[in-house]
Amino acid sequence: TVSGDGLCVRIIKESEDHAGRYVVRLFNVTHHPVQGTLDFAYAIKTAQLINLDEQPVGDVHCDGTQIRLDVRAKQITSVEIVLKD
Repeated sequence: TVSGDGLCVRIIKESEDHAGRYVVRLFNVTHHPVQGTLDFAYAIKTAQLINLDEQPVGDVHCDGTQIRLDVRAKQITSVEIVLKD
């Protein structure tokens, strides 16, 4: 699930270049920064911010099954996730 007023999921898909990794792309539709979370039913092994070309651009705070995000106004944010087996 996604929380954060104004955060919309644009896509959830498997990574183009890395089997077993998943991409979640969000868009902040508001004119102000939004703090939000992505919550998963399964434990997260790793998570990182990626660009639209799916290249790493930064770290995200991951706590078990939850990722916390700070998303600027009108920004697209993409996260690459690997779930634990």
